[in-house]
Order: sequence, then structure tokens, then C-alpha cells
Amino acid sequence: MPLDLTFFPHWNLVHVDYFGCATVGNIVRSYSDMMSHPEAGRLRYAINDLRSLENLNVFYEGMSHMARTISADAALRPAPWEIAIVSTQRGMTRILTDYCAQVSRAGTARCGLFSDIPAAVDWLGVSRDVMDLSVTDGRLIMDARPSDRRPTA
Repeated sequence: MPLDLTFFPHWNLVHVDYFGCATVGNIVRSYSDMMSHPEAGRLRYAINDLRSLENLNVFYEGMSHMARTISADAALRPAPWEIAIVSTQRGMTRILTDYCAQVSRAGTARCGLFSDIPAAVDWLGVSRDVMDLSVTDGRLIMDARPSDRRPTA
């Protein structure tokens, strides 16, 4: 699956790092993996980092279903779910903006789209210290995953 999940229980935070090409199926599986993790009950904040995603191969109905699922699950949580999506690709803006609106509409979760990590962290209302935490591959949250693309001659 083209993503890594890193949990930070002290911060009630999960960092989801997407890379390469992701589909609705990948997103559903990552959400299922996250919710089945032993720390899932403590989570309140999520940073969905799409800065290294080359292609988001999704469709409106699939993303709408995912948004409804997240909103319904959020209604069962003791505190509102806060989800920040970070993407630098303009081609993804329309569907991600719509997705955030759908997640937020029920009032059980908040979802926002940002072009950089500092803005996302500030919106979440967590300390900027989280930007210096190490994710699964050893990078800091602040640092984007290096591209696997090789320069062409």
C-alpha cells in the first residue's frame, strides 16, 4: 500500500504519509488499519500528508462514502476528530476540498486542506513541536518524502 501510518500517542496524533499512486481502496484500507490500531481510541488529530502523492486515483462516490464513514465514526468519539490534509498538487484541490466539506458537514469532525505542514499544524491547534517528530522512515513530519522519480535526460 502506498502509505505509512505513524502514531504519536503522547500527542493523540496520527501522521498518514501517502506516496506514489493512491486509490479509494488504499484510503479505505489505511483508515481500517488506523482504526484497528491499539492507539486508535486515543487519537484526536490526523495529518494526512499527500505532498509526495503523484496520483490520487479516486472517484466522487468513493470519497463521499469515505467521508460519511469518517463522520459517523467521529460521532462515537469523546472529542471531535480533527483532520488536516496537506497537498501541494492543484489537480487534487477540487476533490479534496469537497471531501473536507463532506467530512465537516455532520459537525462530528473537522477537516481542512492545506498546502504546507505548518499551516496544518496551526489549524489543528497542536504544538509546532510535532513537526520535529520522526515518522516511520526516519524523516521529520516537516520533511516531505524524497521522490522516487528519476530525472530523465
